Amino acid sequence: MNKYAASAQHFIHPIGPDTPPMEVMVVGWFSAGFEVVWIPIFEVKDFNGAVQALADAQAGRIDAIRLHTLADFIRIPEGIKGWVIPAHLEDTEVVATRYGGEVTFGALRHPHTGEVISYRYDTEAELLGRGPVSTN
Repeated sequence: MNKYAASAQHFIHPIGPDTPPMEVMVVGWFSAGFEVVWIPIFEVKDFNGAVQALADAQAGRIDAIRLHTLADFIRIPEGIKGWVIPAHLEDTEVVATRYGGEVTFGALRHPHTGEVISYRYDTEAELLGRGPVSTN
């Protein structure tokens, strides 16, 4: 994965022939003027983790962030994965994480099946004993 630097200098690695398609797509969303939102991903391994993630979300400790330019990625919390989705789409497989002044784009995969997980994937199904349910 290429890393984009989102800093006060607004430095971004240029798009080139080796730039992954996902990153070209994200840059295209901003170039087209779409409103883009970063939505935090609360990773949980069990029911207690789900309860804590819900409490964190309800307390507003980590919240969705509107991104108007690529440089706005500097505002996402460091080390927290989040979905990146433009307002004109209902689902996304794009995940962004910031470490310092660099943002990395990627995708999440189901730990057992290897299937790419999207924003609309029913992650709670396994915790509730229903098995994985995908909307793809």
